[in-house]
Amino acid sequence: AFDPRPQIVADARRLGTRPAYFGAGHGVLETPVVTRGMLADADGRGPLLVQEPDSSIVVPPGCTARLDRFGSVEVTAGHG
Repeated sequence: AFDPRPQIVADARRLGTRPAYFGAGHGVLETPVVTRGMLADADGRGPLLVQEPDSSIVVPPGCTARLDRFGSVEVTAGHG
């Protein structure tokens, strides 16, 4: 079976930060921008932007993102 994780992890990079608006409760926050591979070893705590060549994933404050065993990003509400 094909395992995409090694290729995903090989591209683990922090791409900087950029301002992102998270509603009236949080306003504009300077938000880390990372590749999917940065979520391989630890959960990403929001706010966070996961940037891919074909999409971007917004992880709001109060949520976490992680890679599942298939290399897909799972976003969960709450830091629990």
